[in-house]
Amino acid sequence: MRPARRCLLAIAVSLLWIAAARAAKERATDPLVPLEDQDVVQMIVSGIAPAEIIERLRAARVSFDLSEEMIRELLLAGVTPSVLAAMRERQAQMAPPGPPTPSDDPAARGVPLAVTLSGSDGKSPAFLYLPGRAGDALARSLGLSSRETDERAIVDVAVFLACLTPEHVPDQWRSHSPLGRDFVSMPRHEMLAFSSGARRVVSGDVPGAVRSRVPEPRDGDRTWLRLEIPPELTARLAPGEPHRILLGVAVLVGDRYLMIASAVRAEVLPSEPGARMRAHVVQDKAAEAPVAVRFEDAEEEGVSPASRTRAGTPPAPPW
Repeated sequence: MRPARRCLLAIAVSLLWIAAARAAKERATDPLVPLEDQDVVQMIVSGIAPAEIIERLRAARVSFDLSEEMIRELLLAGVTPSVLAAMRERQAQMAPPGPPTPSDDPAARGVPLAVTLSGSDGKSPAFLYLPGRAGDALARSLGLSSRETDERAIVDVAVFLACLTPEHVPDQWRSHSPLGRDFVSMPRHEMLAFSSGARRVVSGDVPGAVRSRVPEPRDGDRTWLRLEIPPELTARLAPGEPHRILLGVAVLVGDRYLMIASAVRAEVLPSEPGARMRAHVVQDKAAEAPVAVRFEDAEEEGVSPASRTRAGTPPAPPW
């Protein structure tokens, strides 16, 4: 290529870069113009701290492309998992309500089910604490890298309720569930309720009783996540049909929620006017997951006795 043509090409590339940067700046300052993927990358390149980017996302209009291919590109561009999680959260908040469907009719949604949650002492609200980085045993159980500590960073924690009954699992179920990308521990399911939103705390804010049960990673990371366990999770179940209900805890690692603990109540048969079950989410000394989930064996309101005949049955294999 001739020197003159190389010079013209360099000038054209520079002009395009300046135009893109100017457009990104206009979107960042104009509250009516939604932020896009390239705006987030521009903020990363400009050296803006992830915490500040997250704050900007929470107050801005957004229009992101969060397809799997684009997520890979964003990670390669330096976008951190915490910023990606904030992008997803804000995108979900901005999403317009979908068209009404038959299931939106209260009469067609079935019998209400409420699972009351508490900690080991039976009190609510309760908190669940997890180290900000998965330890060796947990990393192995989730199929995470044993060498790359950055791949073990836990971004969020969630408590969820799912139905494992094969007839109730929707088509393309992975695209309908936050745990759809868990190919290790989560079986086919219909997601019924999902509660996340853990906050980062320092080691000094974690109760001593928890730290004595849950060892911190050996790499010296002293950050933890604290999730306030919701008083209850609610869903609606089709009447007159048995439901295989799973209560679980998941962690967000990178851009995937992965299940780390669960309990199953088989053949739940709710009756009108509604059903209530009770469960505990507690810290645990287990070698793999530092949390345990269990249903109470006490009588439940509005639940057929058949629901208790196979309590604690492990979930079906993910395949």
